[in-house]
Amino acid sequence: MQTESLVIATPIWRLRLDALETAFAHVTDESNARWPRVFVAPRGLDVTWYQREFPDREVRVIDDRHLSDVESYSAWMTTPEPYEMFIDSTVMAVCQTDAVLVRHIQPQDLTGVDFLGAPWEPAVRSLKLGRRLVLHSPTGGGPALARIFGRRLKVGNGGLSMRRTEVFARVSALLQESVPEHFARRIHEDVYFAALGPAFGLKIADPKSAGALFCESGARALTDTASYTGFHGLGKWNPELASRVAGSLSGGSAS
Repeated sequence: MQTESLVIATPIWRLRLDALETAFAHVTDESNARWPRVFVAPRGLDVTWYQREFPDREVRVIDDRHLSDVESYSAWMTTPEPYEMFIDSTVMAVCQTDAVLVRHIQPQDLTGVDFLGAPWEPAVRSLKLGRRLVLHSPTGGGPALARIFGRRLKVGNGGLSMRRTEVFARVSALLQESVPEHFARRIHEDVYFAALGPAFGLKIADPKSAGALFCESGARALTDTASYTGFHGLGKWNPELASRVAGSLSGGSAS
């Protein structure tokens, strides 16, 4: 039986991170020194700054076109390639530059499921009309029909998420065979997997367990990090707490 292992992957596309992103990456490194942390960069990017600022992190490169914009990155994440890249680890934790892990993460957090990300509040709606899938999200909008009659997708945000690599490699390949590429490029990859993955065997965490681990929009009301392991978009939802987390390195506290 394969021993559970985990890798933390962070996509990058700029010459350097901003101050908050840099602090978040250092907090993640300090709280998760046990696990390998990897920057995924476009082949043409000069990564000198990252290698100097984060000498303990590995940099892996991919084709420039996969990180040319948000849409291209999202489409790449719906393919088997990112999961096969990290197949030596049983779990891949995606930790984008606006995300931070404030506590130790472990593969056991994914026990019994394949995908865990912060819950969407309110939920994304998904409606199947024949062979078409119609979506409505609180931020991106969509047809009223999907908003009224669509199935609620409660989990989970992909910016800070845990994914079982072997299962995602298999499910993404099956989805590629049945879903037109233009559709895969039209929606965010986390919604893509939440809406279509379960039909191909992808097990998604329930909102209670996902929400106990990761937090996104729910952070707006927090005064400390509580018992959460990590946050996505904390600088957007709670700038004051984000600043305190950024200043919590080397034995400090954000609680």
